[in-house]
Amino acid sequence: MSLVDRGSRREGRLPARLLSSWPLVGRERELAMLTEAITPSAPAGEGPLGAVVVAPAGTGKTRLAREASKVAGGFGLTTHWAVGTSSASLIPYGALAHLAPRVSPSNYADAVSFHSAFITSLAPEDRSLPLLVVDDAQHLDAGSASLLLRIALTRAAVVVATVRAGEPVPDPISALWRDGLTHRLDMKPLGHSDAAAMVRSALGGMISEPLLHRLYDVTGGSPLHIREFILAAVESGSLTNRDGVWSWDGGVPLPTRLVDAVGGRLGALSELERRALAVLALGEPLEPRLAEYACDRQALITLERSGMVDRVPPAHEGHPDSYRLGHPLVGEVALAGLTSEERRQLLHTLAEVASRQLLDGPGRLRLACWQLDAGERPETETLLSAAEHANSVFAFEEAIRLAEAAVEQDADVSATVLLAAALNGLGRFREAADRLAAVEEAAFGDARVDVRIQYLDCSFVALYHGLGADDEAEALLDRFHERCRDPHSRRHDATLRAVLLLEAGHPRAGADLALEVLQDPDSLEHTYLVAGEAAGEALILMGESTQARAVHAQLRSLAAGGGPFAPRARRTSDLQEIMCQLQEGQLEQAENLIRANYTQWVPGYDDVTLGMAAFGLGKMQLLRGRPASALKELREAAACLHRAGLDGTFAWVLAATAVAEARLGDSGGAADTLARARRMPIAEQRSRGRLDFVLADVFIRAAVGDSTGAARMALEHARDFRELPVYQARLLHIAMRLGAPATRVAPLLARSAAACSSPLAALLAEHAAMVQAEDALGLDRVSQQLERFGLRLEAAEASATAALLLRSGPAADRARARAARLAAECEGVALTQLSESEKIPVLTRREREVAHLAAAGLSSPAIAERLVVSVRTVESHLYQVFAKLGVRHREEIAAVMGDHEGD
Repeated sequence: MSLVDRGSRREGRLPARLLSSWPLVGRERELAMLTEAITPSAPAGEGPLGAVVVAPAGTGKTRLAREASKVAGGFGLTTHWAVGTSSASLIPYGALAHLAPRVSPSNYADAVSFHSAFITSLAPEDRSLPLLVVDDAQHLDAGSASLLLRIALTRAAVVVATVRAGEPVPDPISALWRDGLTHRLDMKPLGHSDAAAMVRSALGGMISEPLLHRLYDVTGGSPLHIREFILAAVESGSLTNRDGVWSWDGGVPLPTRLVDAVGGRLGALSELERRALAVLALGEPLEPRLAEYACDRQALITLERSGMVDRVPPAHEGHPDSYRLGHPLVGEVALAGLTSEERRQLLHTLAEVASRQLLDGPGRLRLACWQLDAGERPETETLLSAAEHANSVFAFEEAIRLAEAAVEQDADVSATVLLAAALNGLGRFREAADRLAAVEEAAFGDARVDVRIQYLDCSFVALYHGLGADDEAEALLDRFHERCRDPHSRRHDATLRAVLLLEAGHPRAGADLALEVLQDPDSLEHTYLVAGEAAGEALILMGESTQARAVHAQLRSLAAGGGPFAPRARRTSDLQEIMCQLQEGQLEQAENLIRANYTQWVPGYDDVTLGMAAFGLGKMQLLRGRPASALKELREAAACLHRAGLDGTFAWVLAATAVAEARLGDSGGAADTLARARRMPIAEQRSRGRLDFVLADVFIRAAVGDSTGAARMALEHARDFRELPVYQARLLHIAMRLGAPATRVAPLLARSAAACSSPLAALLAEHAAMVQAEDALGLDRVSQQLERFGLRLEAAEASATAALLLRSGPAADRARARAARLAAECEGVALTQLSESEKIPVLTRREREVAHLAAAGLSSPAIAERLVVSVRTVESHLYQVFAKLGVRHREEIAAVMGDHEGD
């Protein structure tokens, strides 16, 4: 990471919110514990009173003490503050002298008399118990520490002391908690979620999960470091806000305040300890055999005791422990103090020690990087192995550097292929295509089949997926087919032609071709992976989830075997399972799987994976009738995929974004977003994204009031999706919801459902059949099924249609109430099946709470106790619920309200 020069902060360039007091986040438990500790609740003289807060530097112990003192003020306690410092520790009672200015140690013959006089002077005139807060009590001189202990012993004041973890503490201070006079409260840095909440609260705007994780890695969850780093990063221009979206260029400014604080601690270290810190900063995490060769062992022990270095357990069983810096900014400050020659020498030491070990892929990657950074020339084999591993873990920048070094050392064509793969990973497709074109003759003629296949795959990705140069990609396959006639090359050629068929809207032909390769036991792993990707997606698009899952199982087996293709196989199987669940309407399961994977992907995966995960979340929210929530996820997906340079997928995300905007009634914004999508080099020509472009057009037209035209458009375009029956079913269903006659739509939907095994398509067809038959009871049943699928808006409309058919009476009232309840969970999207003259009863928030508790079987007294209201109030709310929902008994509420309030 680059370092930005320190400088004074120019406040005019910083948002006002960053200069104000930041919120106290993630410390609710600690504040509650400290508040309880300073509240005299036990009988006089019994139990601990007050607390010693022990925490690493920058964790927020001072802020916590200030917040607790505010609470104490509400109790009527008078608060006195004192701060221990290194300079004041040289003066007897220097830290506490200002609290009793009329009392001087020189006026007393012994410490006991002085302490007694001090305590008497400290007490308020009303003789109430004061609160004495001593910050950084580890710096107190011996006299002040003894006096503080005496105050706690005599309970002359409630004592709160803060102590920095890892530093020596005067014995009287440690006696405060050791002897049970006060509580001990240990604080740790914020966890990721609390740190993220702090950053979001301070910055506002949209902040992606990957950005939050990178900020957390740099700041280590220290509230002080988060604040100072963000202030410095915004001031330096490293952290910027464009159009409400925050982005970070990766530069790490060193805020003056933190440099001074950390630098002071480093200044007290020995030369061997400072050297060990610098080595760890360059090479962490270091397993013990490397760290203890490259560093002085006693220095590591001392640094670990001080908290500057941690020895952390392995992430996976069978792996060794590793040494890491206790805080990332410690390493930045340690490295900032090195000369370029000192840095080079340390890197040389790391590389020399590592080269003596038996290295795996990650080890070779680190060795090659250390050697390059030290100005050395790694062996070509090491460079190639390292570049291959870097590509497999999405470290594309490192892979480019390593592969280019190999090319400069006259490596064979495999180095160019590795370089192109990394360029593809960063979205630099034209550069990758040009590099590969220059070595095509050598690649096609290479005796190694794996090199030929990797060359073809990289070239195809650059031309077809990256640049949208379909004709060039097909011509490439034709040349490969002509030159490379061995069975392995033939199989890989077939897998890429399966991709062409899939993307052209012919999934059945593509699936058949890819499945043939998958069933061939002689297929190479690389070919097997690409065939699995093509076959799985084709089957999903056709609504054949059961068969698709069999393909996913094969990909998971490939991933379990390890090797360079394992991460990609694992990612593909997870993403395609999510696609299966979305196609089937299993929205809750899809969301759970996306979020579970997203948490794991954020720290280590590339923008493509993260973008597709966020895209899946956005699509899921759209299907759930939550366009506002979908917009947030889709914008994050767009940011990731734009960085990755995948114009085709980026255009697809923009089309889905236009759908969300149109569903929220923003027809102008939706039209602008859709036009931007269509200006991308690859837009609607890929089958997987074509539906969202059609949906955007349909809902934009509906948003401007032309429902008839929107329904007609949906019907016309449905004919284009004959080979994609789930997509066709969704379009036909939307046409009916927008006003197309059910007599026309229902037979078409029935055919779409029969063409695949998707339960979603079958349910949409059943909905149309019930509308055609004007079956109100059937519509009520369909509404409940749609809600179980997570399709709240469609469920609301089914109930609304049932209400129209029933016209009046208790059943009609219940249907209207159900429609209202479901519609309220759809973020303001208007129902299409009720005219404005149809009045839908709306429950108040309190009525909804009472109704759900009654539906769960709670009695009126139990509900009153739960909501802290009177039984009469509960009965009054229930009377309104019965009237609005058209029910007579509590047991009927559950059928109207559903099984839950919505998530």
